Amino acid sequence: MSDRKKLGTVIRELSKSRGLTQAELAESARIAANTLAMLERGERPVSLRLLNAIGRPLKVPGSCLMILGASVEKQPDESSRKLLAAAQSLTQALIRARKAYEKPASKRKTHKPQRASA
Repeated sequence: MSDRKKLGTVIRELSKSRGLTQAELAESARIAANTLAMLERGERPVSLRLLNAIGRPLKVPGSCLMILGASVEKQPDESSRKLLAAAQSLTQALIRARKAYEKPASKRKTHKPQRASA
């Protein structure tokens, strides 16, 4: 199986696991449905920019899609599933950190230094 087809398999399986149809994923990623269909079949070259667009609605960074596509056989094995779970966990941690960073300073939890008692 070519790397393109492996990547297409990863995208298709992630989409299914998220309950997204091909049309919904394409719309969320803001790409043409035909482009997504060609990617899933391994008929179109892919760029990191395109992977990032597809990864956003799947909640997986584009670079992780690339890694998974290179490591997955026809049916994802246990190590690929673990890698995907780790990538998803990392993505969620990054999302939480970004949200915390974007909070106004007045709403952030801060630790005030305690005064030394005399």
